[in-house]
Amino acid sequence: VFLCYSAGLILFFIYTHHPSRLHSIMPQASELEEFGLEVEHESEAFLGASHGTGPSRSRPASTQADATSPSFANNSTRALRPAILKWATLIVILVLIVFFNLGQEEEETAEMDIMIPEDLELKKYKVFKEAGGKSNSDAADIAGGMQVVDLGGDVIGDGDAQSTTNGDEGGGQIVKNDSNNTLLSADIDEDELSDEKNNSNEMPETVQRPLDDDDDGYDGDDDDVNVDDSDSDNDDGNEDIGQISAEGDLSSAKDADQIEGVHDEVDGGEESQLPADGNNDEETVNTINDTTPSSENKINVSDSIEAPFQNVEESNAISEGSEINSVPTKTENTSNNFDAEHSDQTNDSDKMSTEGENNAPSDGSNNANVGAFTLERLHATRRAATELISKLEQYYAKYGIERAKEMMLNGWLEPWDFDGSDADSATKRGRINKLVDTMARALVTDDQEEFIIGTIGSSVAAGHDNCHYDSYESQMQRTFAPVWEAAGMKLTCQNAGEGGGCGDDYKNQIFCIKQNVSPEVDIAHYSWTYFEAGGPAWVERESLIRWSQMLPKQPLVHVFNTGELPGNRNSDEYKLTEYYAKYGYNALYMQSGMQFGGHDYAAEKRNGVDRFSWGHVGDGYHDVVRYGEKEENELRKESLGVVMRNWHPGPLAFQFTADAFTYVYTKAILKALDLIEDDLNNGRDPREMWSASKRAIMLKRSLPEPKYCDPEYCVVDEAPGCINYEKPIFGQWGPRVEDPNDDLNPHKGELQNWEVWREENDMWHMVTREDQAVFQNRDDKEICKHLDACGGISATSNENGMVVFRLPKMEVGLVVACGCCGKEVAQEMFLDNDNIEVRYNGAILNKSTWDLYPNKKCVRLLKRFPTEGDAAKTPTGHAYLSIKALDGLSKPVRISHLITL
Repeated sequence: VFLCYSAGLILFFIYTHHPSRLHSIMPQASELEEFGLEVEHESEAFLGASHGTGPSRSRPASTQADATSPSFANNSTRALRPAILKWATLIVILVLIVFFNLGQEEEETAEMDIMIPEDLELKKYKVFKEAGGKSNSDAADIAGGMQVVDLGGDVIGDGDAQSTTNGDEGGGQIVKNDSNNTLLSADIDEDELSDEKNNSNEMPETVQRPLDDDDDGYDGDDDDVNVDDSDSDNDDGNEDIGQISAEGDLSSAKDADQIEGVHDEVDGGEESQLPADGNNDEETVNTINDTTPSSENKINVSDSIEAPFQNVEESNAISEGSEINSVPTKTENTSNNFDAEHSDQTNDSDKMSTEGENNAPSDGSNNANVGAFTLERLHATRRAATELISKLEQYYAKYGIERAKEMMLNGWLEPWDFDGSDADSATKRGRINKLVDTMARALVTDDQEEFIIGTIGSSVAAGHDNCHYDSYESQMQRTFAPVWEAAGMKLTCQNAGEGGGCGDDYKNQIFCIKQNVSPEVDIAHYSWTYFEAGGPAWVERESLIRWSQMLPKQPLVHVFNTGELPGNRNSDEYKLTEYYAKYGYNALYMQSGMQFGGHDYAAEKRNGVDRFSWGHVGDGYHDVVRYGEKEENELRKESLGVVMRNWHPGPLAFQFTADAFTYVYTKAILKALDLIEDDLNNGRDPREMWSASKRAIMLKRSLPEPKYCDPEYCVVDEAPGCINYEKPIFGQWGPRVEDPNDDLNPHKGELQNWEVWREENDMWHMVTREDQAVFQNRDDKEICKHLDACGGISATSNENGMVVFRLPKMEVGLVVACGCCGKEVAQEMFLDNDNIEVRYNGAILNKSTWDLYPNKKCVRLLKRFPTEGDAAKTPTGHAYLSIKALDGLSKPVRISHLITL
């Protein structure tokens, strides 16, 4: 149409300016010349603008002078024909420009089809640049009319403008790069882009982060996690969800609704074998089936808590949600840092959102990918957490969803209310804020790859009279792990529970909080409540709370009690819970929680059915644990439905315990995700608020005055040190045995030959006979073996000489030695034994100053630092304690623990 229109105009002008018609149209010619001049002005202005110059002012003036000349009429034909020719030539040029542009557009379309991803990104950047894209600093100016467009085709965030083109209304596009989830900035220097394009072939397509051999016990060469970012075009527009492939690579899932990476039913069993000497510096090598899991051998997160499980790995945390041959890690940061500094933020945890998958910054700021915890990770974590919450609520909804919620939230000394208002008590809000803060810091901190829940406790915590696989810690790890895997992390539940045969109880084991479990623990569990029956344990619990706050991550302390809530709200237990609410302290009561679910246990008991009696099957909600629903062995299936074995819970009661802890912690994760996402959506780097490095340093004066514990021992800046020869241990040594030939050893040259001894329990130690019968001939019987065993470093005669301990830095000077094995061995082994000699810094300690402390298994050698004599001297800068076997020693001396403070 344009070509025909142009040709018609040219023919019209030629016809009207033919010499035979010239005089008859002279008046019109003058007007036409003026029209032609105006067109020429606009054409020159357009061409000048396209070349970066303004329209010419000289030519219009010259032409206007000719039009007023007296000889104009006689020479009009000669004057008009060149103008017509130029005008016609201009139209022809324009037609040719349009024609060639159409051809060029087709060529560019073909070129786009063959471009490599790096060239394609640069091309899209130029499209964005020419469309009027703005830099981060201008983001606020265009927030009202903005669409953030994914290169895959989806609109990530909408503003007021409906058009995706740059028009007069101020609408625009921000192009989002799918490969690293960053907004392409329009203020990047063109030369830098050119250099980037020229070097694009040198850019790595995968980011590899080797695992820490000290953490997982695997060979680092095989466990590198490859994060493949090469696919920058996500066809369906969904975020790339981290998924563990059969080869152990972290790849992208094409469907955002499928959160994979949760391993299906595992064949065969494996269990971490602790080193024979209990030294946790030696790594554990897991025995794993040679079969490589295929991509089909996965289940969706939404089904993970109902899937049957065949084995578990304890200390290395291979859970239901992870591949056997790989551990997920957080993705390396590939984004630019935020320009804006983080503003002050309060712990407003009242906005729990479970539908934030499509949320993205609407102001165009470059905050879609900050640190290792990206928006994709955040959305994947929220989906996994939301699905888990829904599954647990549905699972216990026999009497309605609300009763199911109460079952898991209200069975605590202080119920959890994550949806409460700011008008709630300060203690309630403080407890929730502490838990949410712990989750947020774990998620955001770039170098934290593992979330640790560590339990110290008795045989209840150990899971005795069950398979170790059925303990609440093992069940919690399998249920809760998929949420952490969605966040690019792994969950580790450390079970340091032990039976009473070694003679320990809560009084001495709290001193070993950072050796029995990792000092990097995020949440500490305490389950010594059966042993507290002989007297109140508020001194020990308060000490544990305060010492825990001196650990790097300032973990919360949560108590597990198998019984019912105390009726007296004025009791010391309630007072302690309220006093330390700010630090997250709380206690779960198992039987009370089950009662909150709506089942009338009291009415059943009046009719002769006591579901908490020994060996009863079925808790009123279910008759078997989730992973036992498809169990083919009827004896094993019945065993998995037991509520209470005896005084020890059975698998079904342990399942509820694990679910109650998991439910509360997952609710806290959702609150943390809201806070993190708020930072991202408002252009703030969440690491500025939530990274572990931003956690306030806790000092002894940061805590309130103690209510029950001795201030000399519980108001300190460091948790106690401990060396524990019993098993299991997951933490670090405090005191250590000094090398006899070390130059700093004050007893170098003397006989030092004490030996480490440990009790060797068989496979079926503290495993119920029913499970022994089931697993006796099965290949996965290792899942039943418990981890705990007694041990010590011992001398049987004077031929063993002495043992020299190098003591860690101390604040008080407290030194305690515990004997093995029995609850009252300290009197005979230490106080009444004249055949041992104890020295501190070379000075013999006066036995009359010793006393039994903190229980009858242990003796306190020093209450505090010596202030006089040789014992007060530290010539080498270190303190040393030596214990020597003298002539006449007739009974073994075995030291299970050496404690310092």
